[in-house]
Amino acid sequence: MDNADIIKQYVDSGGRIYSSDWAMDLLLRMDLGFQGFVVFEGDTQSISANLLDSNLISFFGGNTASILFRTNLWNSLNGINFNPRNFNFYTAGTYTIGGGNTISNETLSFSTDVGSMGGKVIYTTFRKEPNITPAMIKILQFYIYDL
Repeated sequence: MDNADIIKQYVDSGGRIYSSDWAMDLLLRMDLGFQGFVVFEGDTQSISANLLDSNLISFFGGNTASILFRTNLWNSLNGINFNPRNFNFYTAGTYTIGGGNTISNETLSFSTDVGSMGGKVIYTTFRKEPNITPAMIKILQFYIYDL
């Protein structure tokens, strides 16, 4: 049994996990209902993220947040094929990738219920780093509280 099988079994049994982009390969192997991701070439950008979840908006105190998005390091959800499974989308944003191409209103974070025992996965494309904004800290805190 590999790590993906162990974590899938844990979540199927009611476990809850938070994951950022570094674990996308593992999550894809868990067969949670989405496929594919892209790592773009680019730079660190300050973008305005739209907050989509009513509980996050209430916790945050607004519906937009300034975040730093590192297209040169972070896995993007651009091109993810979400199936009809129950996904809750937390944030979306617009950013520019190498060559000046703009990715518009792309999902930046989501959650999905797993199994029949209350399992949950929260996934975000952005994470804590040295240049983290206060808005990013508050959003990341919400993900932990929402577990």
